[in-house]
Amino acid sequence: MLPDGAIDADAYPQRVHLAWEVPEDTVRGLKGTLRRVTYELGPISEETRTHPWSSQLSPVTCYLTDAEWDLDQVDKTGDIDALSLSHARFHTNADGEEQCS
Repeated sequence: MLPDGAIDADAYPQRVHLAWEVPEDTVRGLKGTLRRVTYELGPISEETRTHPWSSQLSPVTCYLTDAEWDLDQVDKTGDIDALSLSHARFHTNADGEEQCS
């Protein structure tokens, strides 16, 4: 998602969504869902940090959110940003931590 006026090839999006529909599975009794994985650059809680690929200090990091919504609960306006996180179920990583930022 590029900000308005960011037609420049050097513009880098602050947020990237990957979203897809998972069909209903009547055999297993699962509802259809919408899954959305979001990567978003944002300020970090510490003042700055260094990354392995650069010696420069950085005030931002990349946050990951991996969530899904029941299709019957999704507002069908077409705005992927309008999905309420209060209705989401968050996926977990290998350590069992929710993937939400």
